[in-house]
Amino acid sequence: MQGPGGEDEAGRLTRLMVLSQQGDNQAYNIFLKEVSVRTRPYIRSRIADSDAVEDVVQEVLVSIHRTLATYDPTRPILPWLWAIVRYRIVDYARRKNRQLDGPGSFDAAFENLTAPSRSESDSMGELILQSVAKLPEKQKRAFELTKMQGMSVREAARELNMTETATKVTVHRAKRTLRKIMRSLGYDNG
Repeated sequence: MQGPGGEDEAGRLTRLMVLSQQGDNQAYNIFLKEVSVRTRPYIRSRIADSDAVEDVVQEVLVSIHRTLATYDPTRPILPWLWAIVRYRIVDYARRKNRQLDGPGSFDAAFENLTAPSRSESDSMGELILQSVAKLPEKQKRAFELTKMQGMSVREAARELNMTETATKVTVHRAKRTLRKIMRSLGYDNG
């Protein structure tokens, strides 16, 4: 949902959401259509199974419907929306894991942020999210942009006002820091 005119887009989505909260069905339908159109490519980049992609898109829309009344229009809409998308992807990975044998490794969990159809333990997604929240701000932002929002290194570098090389190094450091944080939280992949 980031891109040229990102602020205009956020403003438009916020306006549509507020109208939706006020009972405007037309605004609500437009909002849901725009969300599905904008989030589908991101979800598709994370999940190979096209049927599963559509299921996750629908789960995002259902989550929005359930939380419609609780959205606070004074808060930014894009982080709220992307959090819903990420949680639905993590939920998909958890369900998928239940079909596979055994928990995944720490490195496989990182892969799940970009390809959640692979094995992931039930608690791994939540553990990763808790760990990401504890990263130093610069590492956290670089990791979120590249691994959780699906931006290319070039796009993230532009967003962070950094060189591509510096962005790659920061993401690498974030992964190393995440391993340490996760070990301190009790996860040790040996």
